[in-house]
Amino acid sequence: MATGTVTLTGGGLTAQTMNLNGTGSASFTIPAGSLTVGTDTLTVSYSGNTNYNATSNTSIVTVTTPPPPPATPKLTVTPSSSSITTAQPLTVAVTVSGSGTSAPVATGTVTLTGGGLTAQTMTLNGSGSATFTISAGSLTVGTDTLTVSYSGNSNYNATSNTAMVTVTTPPPTPTTPTLTITPSASSITTAQPLTVAVVVAGSGTSAPVPTGMVTLTGGGITAQTVTLGSTGGASFTISAGSLAVGTDTLTVSYAGDNNYTAASKTSTVMVTTPTVTEMFTITGTAVSVAAGATTGNNSVITVTATPSCSCSVILTASVTSSPAGATSGPGERRFSRS
Repeated sequence: MATGTVTLTGGGLTAQTMNLNGTGSASFTIPAGSLTVGTDTLTVSYSGNTNYNATSNTSIVTVTTPPPPPATPKLTVTPSSSSITTAQPLTVAVTVSGSGTSAPVATGTVTLTGGGLTAQTMTLNGSGSATFTISAGSLTVGTDTLTVSYSGNSNYNATSNTAMVTVTTPPPTPTTPTLTITPSASSITTAQPLTVAVVVAGSGTSAPVPTGMVTLTGGGITAQTVTLGSTGGASFTISAGSLAVGTDTLTVSYAGDNNYTAASKTSTVMVTTPTVTEMFTITGTAVSVAAGATTGNNSVITVTATPSCSCSVILTASVTSSPAGATSGPGERRFSRS
């Protein structure tokens, strides 16, 4: 059995010497970081004894610098919108990056979960990015938390980040309402006012009540706008004399709301000039004409028209009797005054 010592050298080590044990063996322990980086030749030299000559042998060991411990990357999650309806799709852009311009590009996979979605997994591209597409109607209504989880690699730890998206139900597609126009009369004179009743309604008993504004135009009037009432109705009042004489086309326009499109409808009204019957009241002062008198023979005649008017009046008077010897006998006397 070999006895004696063995010595380990090489690789930048300080020489280590050990006695062989009872089986002719020995074990050297080299602390981490003691060997130089590169290909090291380790030499073990045997001292020899009375039975064995001194000898040596070598072994090759490659020493490298270990990679740095993984860092925690920056994970950015950017939805294309913070608020959508169930009728809209959504994209979610994801970027995984290290710190500094010289940091290695992140590799691996990212997984999107949350909002009632089935998990989606994508591989990062050459710039450490990925984009998820979420189909319309896939997210639950409400405030959804979307979570993106990064798998990590030799340079970066696994990590995750979240983003919030509000999902609402879109309003219904507006429909065309029924617009009803009812004038209080189909024919009036310029001396009469007119009311126009308007009703805007949806289809069916469960249809929402229309809201918004209706505007009345036509017939030479200034446009009038009113707000629909709680039952979808409104009423316009047109003063006497406001409408033009003739056949007037009145148009009511509805502005529309979230449930109904804009709409309009017309109605015709015949407007005429009224026939006026004038009543006249005539009063006068009595006069007594003395024979031969040339003054004091005047009577004041007053004519009153109802209704009042600017018109001409022709008056005719007659002398019904004359005393004996009068120059002018009975007969008609005519005179006029405007």
